[in-house]
Amino acid sequence: MKTCPSCGKDMLPGASRCKHCGATLGHTQKKGYGELMAEQNLWVGILGGIIAAFVGSLLWALITVVTGYKIGWVAVGVGGIVGYTIRTFGKGASPIFGILGALCSVGGCLCGNLVSICIFVSREEHIPVMDIVSRLDLPMLATLVKVTFDPADLVFYAIAVYEGYRFSFIRLTKEEIISTTNIQKTSG
Repeated sequence: MKTCPSCGKDMLPGASRCKHCGATLGHTQKKGYGELMAEQNLWVGILGGIIAAFVGSLLWALITVVTGYKIGWVAVGVGGIVGYTIRTFGKGASPIFGILGALCSVGGCLCGNLVSICIFVSREEHIPVMDIVSRLDLPMLATLVKVTFDPADLVFYAIAVYEGYRFSFIRLTKEEIISTTNIQKTSG
């Protein structure tokens, strides 16, 4: 027979809720604010964000090259992938993780756009992609961005920045912070 983890009384077989105290089996108490802050790791979040932005940029380029179109909604996916990865690996509970997510998201979108441009130029001019990439410098990058810019890009980049920010850290309400802080103070 199972016992309730909250009150210690016997529970009926197969029960998912304690009839004595109402606790749900398998339900774990939320981590306290201090515990969340201690677990966060910005460096791991940075590494995860850069890797996710790189993967997102490759997906962006792949979709663009395969379809022949720059599909702005891919930017939303890049932002989501980056944000989720940063939150998962960095375990952040502070807004700096959101800023990191926003920066990595827009970086992934820009890189994906540039990689797809390099592939299109490579195909058109019959030059290996790596030769094109090795010749890129800042003025040339600026020119490529300017020539291929579409005002709609700003909308999708903005959405990617928002998604990257929003998904990059665990959001706690003031009430959650206060309640978990009070739980820690009374139990410690």
